[in-house]
Amino acid sequence: MSDGVLLGIFASFVLIGVVSISYYILLKILHPRSSGRYIVVIPARAGMIDVAGKGYAQRLRSGMLGDKEAVVILDLGMDEKQIEECRRMCRSCEGLYLCSPGEFEKFVSRKDI
Repeated sequence: MSDGVLLGIFASFVLIGVVSISYYILLKILHPRSSGRYIVVIPARAGMIDVAGKGYAQRLRSGMLGDKEAVVILDLGMDEKQIEECRRMCRSCEGLYLCSPGEFEKFVSRKDI
């Protein structure tokens, strides 16, 4: 009886180790090797649901891989409520920006992103 329990515990630790190692290897393979920065653009139109939440979620995901990524919510005709929600989210989260199409060209050419 106790041999079966010990074998089960040992097998679960081995399984956790294999999953952890494979996750680490996949993360290293998929992680970009260049030291440049990346911009993720989320186009936002009127009527889209939870645009600020999508931007914040993307920023959190990119933060797990390092701070090499800026997330831009591109305003393509959002209503005032959405814009205000996005502005509030951008103030509270570093690396999350709200731009109009005209401002986006200036944003991309910046070196401090």
